[in-house]
Amino acid sequence: MICLVISGPTYEDAYKQIVNGRDKADRLEFRLDLFHFSSFSQIKDLMKLSSLPTLFTLRPLSQGGKYKGNEIERLEQLKLLADLEPSFLDLEYNVSDDFLEQLRKKHPSVKILRSYHNFEETPSNLDQFLSFVGDEIKISCKANSSLDSFRLLNFSRKHPKVISVAMGEYGEFARVLARSTYACSGKNDVIAPGQLPIDELVDLYAYPSISSSTCFYGLLGDPITQSIGHLVHNDIYQKAKINAVYVKIRTGREDLEKVLKKAIEYGFKGFSITMPLKEEIIPFLDHIDEKARAIGAVNTVTVKENLLYGTNTDADGAADALEKQIPLEGKEIILLGAGGAAKAFAYEVIARGAKLRILNRNVERAKQLAHTLSCSYGDIASMSDYAKKSYDILVNSTPSHMPIEKKLIPSDAFVMDMTVNPVETDFICAAKDKGSSVVYGREMFLRQALGQINLWFGQNFQEFFSE
Repeated sequence: MICLVISGPTYEDAYKQIVNGRDKADRLEFRLDLFHFSSFSQIKDLMKLSSLPTLFTLRPLSQGGKYKGNEIERLEQLKLLADLEPSFLDLEYNVSDDFLEQLRKKHPSVKILRSYHNFEETPSNLDQFLSFVGDEIKISCKANSSLDSFRLLNFSRKHPKVISVAMGEYGEFARVLARSTYACSGKNDVIAPGQLPIDELVDLYAYPSISSSTCFYGLLGDPITQSIGHLVHNDIYQKAKINAVYVKIRTGREDLEKVLKKAIEYGFKGFSITMPLKEEIIPFLDHIDEKARAIGAVNTVTVKENLLYGTNTDADGAADALEKQIPLEGKEIILLGAGGAAKAFAYEVIARGAKLRILNRNVERAKQLAHTLSCSYGDIASMSDYAKKSYDILVNSTPSHMPIEKKLIPSDAFVMDMTVNPVETDFICAAKDKGSSVVYGREMFLRQALGQINLWFGQNFQEFFSE
């Protein structure tokens, strides 16, 4: 169930929000404390724009709202609003049960939603909210970790009367998976941390189609904000008519094991792994394939009968993106960086016959990787020495969008940046300015994502893949 929040603040704004979102929503919430108008005739006119159930909310400042009057005035206003006979009326948890019963006696057809908001944390004891008297219970709390979000999801799954809302970046994935969720009209209408536009919920995540038979997949890592994984995966799922949804789950090293456990318990069938977890994930896996073990980094996890299988699709993704433009056998490559993505790339290009030199700020890390792969290494600070020599391909796998000076970028070599977002990094722009042929990180990403989907669903989905 999607509850579309109508926030106004003008009558014209509210009108547009209803008209634009009513076909995708299941319920409308009028956030009357945010409206810059209070005419009951105008509110009634807005109610007539849709046949959807309507929820009235007049949120006080103490619960994150904008109503500035005192509590006595607010309750009197709620009584008057109830006369308009909305389908639901939102009453905060600290409103007395006596007041609730007065409303029920006068307006028996108006259902009561009891709400609790906490913008600091998710309380440890969620059972306490089950004592609220009302037709529905809404618990909206800030998630300070993905574990908080899973607690809220599991609580509402266990108690159908409860609507749980996880606020903040850690809670975004839970807004997609929740049985009932709140959405805004557009990106400019967000009124709560982590709230998603209704078009994104419906068109990108296919929220109305999510059911008990839907397969869940997700990205684990931190940071994840710039990842485009949810765009790529969900697009292919929908084109291929796969009953699945892919979400981004912000996870650090300290919570990795617990998040894995909770996600699997919730029903997740697979994970994409991004920085800084491609190496840290390995101890928690039951099986690792030969390539991933040789690379020493995993970017893909498949769940089968509660066992975790690790592999690496980064390797083929990066090498294939390059080989689309230049054959790798016999080519000399300089690789900047020695992290998880660099490991995968290095392993694969050497396997395809390229000659590789790894340069990194932490020379010891470059040395360890080079020793494993029997290739050359050095300090990225010494790039000026290599700039004087001829080579074929320069690849940036560092987090920096400009790891070396522009003058050190060759004009007669292929230049690749593994950064996915933004597409046009400073490194790529500098290479183009110098006339270099460039390969974008997005091309690598799309190929490794397709590799994950093929692995998870056991067939090739190349026909649904678009660059």
